[in-house]
Amino acid sequence: MFKKIIIFILVLCNIEGILGAQESADAFLQRVSDRYAKIEDYQSQIRIQRGEKGESGILKYKSPNLLRLDYTVPAKQVLVVSGNKVELFLPAYGIVMEQILPASDVETLTTIGLSGNGLKLFRENYFVSYTNDGKVEALESGSNERVIKLSLKWRVNAEGFRTLEIAVNPETLLIRRITGVTSLFENIRYDFMNVNLNKGINNNIFVYTPEEGQQTIRYPNFLKLQDN
Repeated sequence: MFKKIIIFILVLCNIEGILGAQESADAFLQRVSDRYAKIEDYQSQIRIQRGEKGESGILKYKSPNLLRLDYTVPAKQVLVVSGNKVELFLPAYGIVMEQILPASDVETLTTIGLSGNGLKLFRENYFVSYTNDGKVEALESGSNERVIKLSLKWRVNAEGFRTLEIAVNPETLLIRRITGVTSLFENIRYDFMNVNLNKGINNNIFVYTPEEGQQTIRYPNFLKLQDN
């Protein structure tokens, strides 16, 4: 009888150990990455907060490297990424800035599009952990939105962000918010809202056609000027 009790306790402890086992932060991010790798295209509202400066607009993304951001703030500004070409229309000046990027920079830029490849880069280039032991929590104080938050810290100082916090909807595995600290210690936050998946977005919207009177300026490094 005593032997049976010991066996029962061992079995119970083993079951409790299995139930208590938690998915690692890296494995959870891998699931999120796999989710995005299966998305052909999507559209969402986006808010970008850079220090005291706020921007917003409609983001459209199509795998593997097509992206368009139509700004509402600043009004009528447009950013288009198509392959290795980046175009930024600045309505205040009536000009279109154009830049050709190497493949590595295209991957980094389209990370904002939250592609499977972009999230793969996060896993490769950052140490990943949970911010709250993997527990579901509020997006922010007073919010009803529930998320799981991941904390990412760079492995080497060659990346654009020193640290990142990624808030993920645990039910849909879609990213709700990314908060980062850049290599220059600038705080940036991206909020993704009202995400619509796989709507068959036409490739033509990723071709920016300057309007009459708009001048195209090919500048080799305007993106870094924007960052500064």
